[in-house]
Amino acid sequence: MPETDVPVTNPPVEFSRHDNFESLYANNIQFEASEWDLKILFGELDLRGGKVAVEQHTAMNIPWVQAKLLLFYLGVQVAINEKINGPIRIPKTVLPPEPPPLPEQFKDNPLALELRAFADKMRKDFIASLNASGEIAIPHKP
Repeated sequence: MPETDVPVTNPPVEFSRHDNFESLYANNIQFEASEWDLKILFGELDLRGGKVAVEQHTAMNIPWVQAKLLLFYLGVQVAINEKINGPIRIPKTVLPPEPPPLPEQFKDNPLALELRAFADKMRKDFIASLNASGEIAIPHKP
């Protein structure tokens, strides 16, 4: 039997929680990327004192393989939630902003230009998909 025909069986995974396990709330996420991994910083919006601020409370580093798997599993979770509860409406005020202009030293860098165009297209496609399904929440004016 060729090696590719060998069925892969994984033993069941047993999950447990560490003694220091915490469950926290985050409504803000930032990213820091390196060659080795992706750091995800979690925080919460804080409007005290009339200022808009985010208080970051937790960071988690994950390897790129896990980041790609996370992309898949988050997509599945969002799709299931929307199938059960309807579209997740996103306020216009929190849509992803347009990426800032490239720094001068990258203006002639083909890879930087390609990545910027990719980010622009991803944002445009994301917003277009929300517009098409009415998932953008437009604030009501009294």
